[in-house]
Amino acid sequence: MNIEILEFNRDKFINECKIASNSLEEFSWDNNKWSSYLLFYELNLNQKKTTNKKYLSKEFINIAKAVIFHECLDNPNKGKNYIVSLRLIESSLRTHYKKANICMLTYRTLEYAQVLAFKRYSNNKASNHCNNMLKIIRLLVSKKIISPNMRFLDCYFKEYYDRLTSAGNEHKMPNDDAIRFLCNLFSRKLVSPRDIFTTSIFALLMSAPWRISEVVNLRHDCEVIQHSVDGVARYGIRYIGAKGYGEDIKWIPSAMQPIVKEALKRLRELSNNARRVASILEKIDECRKFKRILLDDESIHEIKSLFNTCERINNIRVGDIQEMISLLESKKPKGFPFVNGNKHLRYSSMLCLLNKNQLHATNKTCDYEIYMSTTKLYMHDISQRYLKDKIKNWENIFERNGVAEQKKYHLRTHQIRHLINTLAQRGGLSDVDIAKWSGRTHVKQNRVYDHMTNDELFTASVCFMRDEEVDIQTALKNNFGEGFSHIQNIINEIKYFQRNVGDNSVDLSDTRLLIDLLPHLESIYYNLKKKEDKHGKKIQ
Repeated sequence: MNIEILEFNRDKFINECKIASNSLEEFSWDNNKWSSYLLFYELNLNQKKTTNKKYLSKEFINIAKAVIFHECLDNPNKGKNYIVSLRLIESSLRTHYKKANICMLTYRTLEYAQVLAFKRYSNNKASNHCNNMLKIIRLLVSKKIISPNMRFLDCYFKEYYDRLTSAGNEHKMPNDDAIRFLCNLFSRKLVSPRDIFTTSIFALLMSAPWRISEVVNLRHDCEVIQHSVDGVARYGIRYIGAKGYGEDIKWIPSAMQPIVKEALKRLRELSNNARRVASILEKIDECRKFKRILLDDESIHEIKSLFNTCERINNIRVGDIQEMISLLESKKPKGFPFVNGNKHLRYSSMLCLLNKNQLHATNKTCDYEIYMSTTKLYMHDISQRYLKDKIKNWENIFERNGVAEQKKYHLRTHQIRHLINTLAQRGGLSDVDIAKWSGRTHVKQNRVYDHMTNDELFTASVCFMRDEEVDIQTALKNNFGEGFSHIQNIINEIKYFQRNVGDNSVDLSDTRLLIDLLPHLESIYYNLKKKEDKHGKKIQ
């Protein structure tokens, strides 16, 4: 399209927005500071704070104002993000053409704008700015201000983002030494309640692709056993999925079932007294609700047994049942009897309910006060400690057991989820099964958790395309060593469950596995092409 026509459409769009702004009170189009958020400054390439900020160039500032006025004048946060994307586009145009004429926008200038975004900002922020660029491009195409060929930008952005972020995902996988140490620690007879709690949660995380919040919010009676058509018992854990997934059952492979049962047993023992206190409080609330003063003899005996270790507590006479009830009620958690306002979760049924100071290294446990353990309680015990944390008087599980000095042991809970998902991908489980097992509402999210190397993908895809089942097993075993047989057993059991027990049967044929691998072929081809360009050899 002729550049003069594009510029005419640009000026027409700017004039329409400028005329519409005249109807707004206390609004000046010519002012370059519309609010504390909407500041039309150019991109600071030096990444240093400076007081001498420059405004966007004359060729660009009016179209930037028109975009902001049209899209996000009533949404300051959205406008703030849009301005960053506009700055990136303006900087790229000036770099390539010495002037920022939006009508001259091309794929080349946009690619440079993306490079600037990922150099200057974190991956998450840069991807958000790139998505905002995409929305701006759609607006400009609809107004016929830039070339209509730019409407194909969706695929280009996705390809670039995947290519850029796929190489920097090593930190999402856990440290092998830390995994082995925690596995070894769980196998011992532990005495410390804090170690028992941390290793038991870790064992549950290793049994399936959990989120830490899903494990912490498990009920003490979460175990489920269902029988398939041929009478085989299947063992699972009932849970409430995060991110709106809802309640479901996470099926556990037979190799992990004894470990999961032992972990649940240890957590039940830890939370036994706290759940007893919660049950007593629920009975007291029920008596208050129906205006009954007296409790049954069993409840009164349980209340007295909570205080039998102390002669006097905060001027409360042990033996005076009314004073003890008042003390218990004063220590109730906020929102009792429901956890975080969720009516499906009651304190008396929670697996990870604890007494105050129960996991503390020095303070005595308070048997009559309870609290719900949080994700942070577990995460702090396995995460890396920084200098500011070392000032505080606490140690993580690696420091308590004397291994922190040897190696920098630390984990993040979501790394284990990435590990389990990658093992499932390597074992050949379909994307639909992985998404269901992981508790995801969208199958497309699987690609974020797939950390198979390009060589692994290439070997597996060649075997599948040749339709040689024996060679598939051999190739995968060569890639994954002795761990392949164990992984394959897990995958086979999940497939068996889908066929015999699952409500929604899923097609798990090799055709499905081949289709799942096809999206990765583009990435493999791209890396091979890079090698060809580097070495000057043609790849057959």
